[in-house]
Amino acid sequence: MLSDVNKAHLHAFDVLIWFKERSLLKRLANQDLMEDRKSKIVERLQELGYTEDDFPEDLDAWDKLVDQPKPLTDRIWNNIRPKLEKLLAIEKEHRAQQAVVDRINNRLDILVQWYEEYIEENFADAERGLMPNRHDARELPSLITIALEDDGQGTLSREAFLATAEQMLADTDAYKARAKRELADILCEHSAVKVLKLNDLPADDVLQGPLAYFRCLWRCTAVTSVDGCPLLTYEQLHAHWREAHPDDPWLLQGEEGYRYTAVSIPDLCPESLPSVARSALFAAPIRLETPREVVDGWVREGRLFCTCEHPGMPLPGEMNWAKLVSVVSCLKSASVLTHLLTRHDGGLALSPPLPVARRTRRLQGKHSPNHVLRPAHSLVAGYGCCVKFLPAGTDTAVASVRATVDDACRAQIEERLAARPDPGAVAVCRICKGLSRKTPLQMRRRLRYLRLPERPEEIVWHLRCCHGKEFEKRDILFFIDSEAKTRLVAHCGRGLAMVIANSLQEAQKLLLESPCTVAPRRRHNRVEVGGSFSAAPFIVINQR
Repeated sequence: MLSDVNKAHLHAFDVLIWFKERSLLKRLANQDLMEDRKSKIVERLQELGYTEDDFPEDLDAWDKLVDQPKPLTDRIWNNIRPKLEKLLAIEKEHRAQQAVVDRINNRLDILVQWYEEYIEENFADAERGLMPNRHDARELPSLITIALEDDGQGTLSREAFLATAEQMLADTDAYKARAKRELADILCEHSAVKVLKLNDLPADDVLQGPLAYFRCLWRCTAVTSVDGCPLLTYEQLHAHWREAHPDDPWLLQGEEGYRYTAVSIPDLCPESLPSVARSALFAAPIRLETPREVVDGWVREGRLFCTCEHPGMPLPGEMNWAKLVSVVSCLKSASVLTHLLTRHDGGLALSPPLPVARRTRRLQGKHSPNHVLRPAHSLVAGYGCCVKFLPAGTDTAVASVRATVDDACRAQIEERLAARPDPGAVAVCRICKGLSRKTPLQMRRRLRYLRLPERPEEIVWHLRCCHGKEFEKRDILFFIDSEAKTRLVAHCGRGLAMVIANSLQEAQKLLLESPCTVAPRRRHNRVEVGGSFSAAPFIVINQR
């Protein structure tokens, strides 16, 4: 029985070899036929006056007629000859058109170079930043007219170029109007601005308003900061675009046919810049129609300022409206705890606590019911608003006040920070930690974003402004952000007990020395260290 099976297998193998050999021989024979057919077609076309340079390349219709595994007979030749001659005529016309396009493009390259030299010599930096870049200059009608003369076969002269300078500048003015309108439309269609119905206003009025700030999306997030502020006006954005993206059309990126808008309105999480700026203007109050330059002047004079007294905020003389909005937005969103509670409970925890029992219960710390969270930057009009606008002639010294720390308090903070138990430990506010303890687990895991700054002035500012208290040494806790390492522990099912060790190095050593068994994943592992509970990715060290 076994021998019959072996014979069947050997027979099947022989049949397979025969099929492979037959297929290979047939393919070789077809290849010989195709080469012979192609050589005869080339020979007959050469007799008609064509050369191989006239033949099209990478043309499917041509390959379909020439590369066939059939011998070339007179009947077949009479059938394909008119088709081949038609394809050759199309190829000749295409090459002639491409030659004209190449000549025009070469002439445009020269004209654009002269254009760049002309605006370099005749315009200041501010005016030059608003001129079309190299890509858009190629589309100016005056330059295209010169490039198209005599199908691009004439000789270019700089004198002829300078003679059309007046028309060229008129074309650049038309470009500027179009560029402003396109950018203004992007701003007007933003959700925070759309309700203001600014579409009917002139583009200049929209772009000179206090809401008109933009950012570039083409891998330029880090390099489009002007004077230390990441918010760009129309003039700053266009100057950046002209310098950093000279070969891309205004506002667009991507290959031809796949263009997309590469400019957007800045988002200052959790709100957009126009939303924050509108709230600040309404709270001041300042009319939205006020030009941005006027608002900038008020900020530099100290009449329009933030009352938070944050020690990292520049003095009024170094500020403008964009920097003020940026500072307010960044400090407003820096408190991730505030953002989490706002997003989860639908309201902000104020002092005194909100009357809703559920919200109050969530915001009370485990060890003290007096833990409060005050909005560091409130843009609600009234006494608690952080943005103030002083009348003309008023003393503006209050705009320069910043939080300070006395020597004794500074020494206590530095001593507490020096007691950091591990080089990787980060300082966290005790009250923020307590207020976030009763939020859902996914929110507790974001405690790593609640780290305190290292400057004593900023730590004292946080406690005074956000919690209404003075500094105590116990207000600084240390967290070791060990998410990557505790993920291995959770995966191995060993529990998180061994992470209770005084340092991550000891915990890692224990892991390496003991075998691990895979267990089902658990989402609510908690560790008790130093008398308090913490979510899985953290080790709390509460040293007194």
